[in-house]
Amino acid sequence: MEIGLRLDVLDDEGLWNTGRIVDIDSSADEMVEIAYDGWGSEFNEWINVDAGRLAPLHMFTIVKKCWAKLNKWPWWPAFVVLRAPTKDSAVQSLDLETKVYVEFNDADDEKKRSRCWMQRKNVVSFQDGFDERASKNIGKQFPKFVESTQRAAASDTPLLFTGAGTLAIEFSSKFPLPLEKQRARIGDEQWFQAYRVFSERYPVLYGFQDSLDPSAGSTRQDDASDDEVDILEHREAFLGMATRSGHSRGCGRGFSCD
Repeated sequence: MEIGLRLDVLDDEGLWNTGRIVDIDSSADEMVEIAYDGWGSEFNEWINVDAGRLAPLHMFTIVKKCWAKLNKWPWWPAFVVLRAPTKDSAVQSLDLETKVYVEFNDADDEKKRSRCWMQRKNVVSFQDGFDERASKNIGKQFPKFVESTQRAAASDTPLLFTGAGTLAIEFSSKFPLPLEKQRARIGDEQWFQAYRVFSERYPVLYGFQDSLDPSAGSTRQDDASDDEVDILEHREAFLGMATRSGHSRGCGRGFSCD
């Protein structure tokens, strides 16, 4: 564990979010301070690494390519993070929540990118109306960001939700495999290696680095070299989902663009 590491974080509502480590307790290395993506610093938490609330980046959450639109701005290439529920009450929170967390592909510098919570209606699949949206004459930088989004390793599957909320279709009938089972399947050593490997894939997933560039490394976890980690591709983590019965609050802690 190190400062700056990006990872999945389980909040007190039972939802997997994305976040990063912003501090480490010098007197107890197993305690790390987590900043949730899209939430103010007042919601930072100190979490024990063995508390069952931390996982490698996108082990449970999903990142997809999309188009997003701010008021008075054109549709812009972006990436949307889909939170993963772990229990029925978390599903109910997503059923009621209408906003999703979006990272716009509007800068080559990670620190300069625009990120915020947006109404679901203003975020659509990347392939929806692609030819029309991608051909807009918005400025000389626009085609570059469209192309880098195309090349990004994030999922380009359709962005679909169940009902009027933000419960992703991937979680409409099943939960992700519980953390303890996922960790057991991967093994403790590779689980902790995956924190670094998955975090380092952030530039490839989010279009900072060309996924076709050999220097970027593999775009699949299961193709990773032996000295890194030999585990499942992040989307394959959902093949072992546990069926849930029945059919959750939302992003009220975060910042909104609209």
